[in-house]
Amino acid sequence: MKRYVESEIIFSEKINEHIYKMTFNCLEIAADAEIGQFINVYLDKGEMILPRPISIQDIDKEKGTLSIMYQIAGKGTEYMSGIKAGKKLNIAGPLGNGFVYKNYKKLALIGGGIGVPPMYYSAKAIKEKYPDAEIKVFSGFRNKEYAILEDEFKTLGVEVVTATDDGSYGYSGNALQAFKESGFEADAIFSCGPSVMLKFVASYAKEMGIPCQVSMEERMGCGIGACVGCAIAIKNDSAKGFEYKKVCKDGPVFDGSEVLWQ
Repeated sequence: MKRYVESEIIFSEKINEHIYKMTFNCLEIAADAEIGQFINVYLDKGEMILPRPISIQDIDKEKGTLSIMYQIAGKGTEYMSGIKAGKKLNIAGPLGNGFVYKNYKKLALIGGGIGVPPMYYSAKAIKEKYPDAEIKVFSGFRNKEYAILEDEFKTLGVEVVTATDDGSYGYSGNALQAFKESGFEADAIFSCGPSVMLKFVASYAKEMGIPCQVSMEERMGCGIGACVGCAIAIKNDSAKGFEYKKVCKDGPVFDGSEVLWQ
């Protein structure tokens, strides 16, 4: 159930030179959120009317807390980076349709850049409910300075491979290349990251006959389905061959084989 609540920020810190983390005390949203969903963060600045939609990075349902991780991408996130713990902001969530786990025996989580954080809660929630599931995480970043969450993944008891485009840390290359060369025989793939990465992940999964769910990172306006700013083309059986669906409401997670990639 979607809720709109005023939430106290209990943690707001810079994680590295590029990534920030913010944790909200919001029992109502934390209780209902599922893997792959997101929240809308409403800023208390008059000129920043539109919300900032950000994927859920972690949830502690017992404590009623929810965390997000983000990079500065504009005035909104720049303002967020200066907010300290103790402040209250309005947030809405949980929003969207997330990943659907079907008791896969071997699951590959492939994340790129800021698409890695939602992979963390996906791994955590699945391992809590299905401790025998074999999960392997492939995280891709520009370079070592951007790399995050490697130790946190390890504490979950899942294997993680960190890749960097410039080879400054871990595997030299991108997350998909690391997955291909790992020899990990996944029953399914969950992926989140830049569209170009998701396109290649979905293409490879289709070629190999592996079910693949992708979390799209389209730019959103309202984040609740009222506008069409985040619409993408999804294949169907109509004469036209596709229809438009909203990432915020129909997604952000879609079957990778159904997306009409540009």
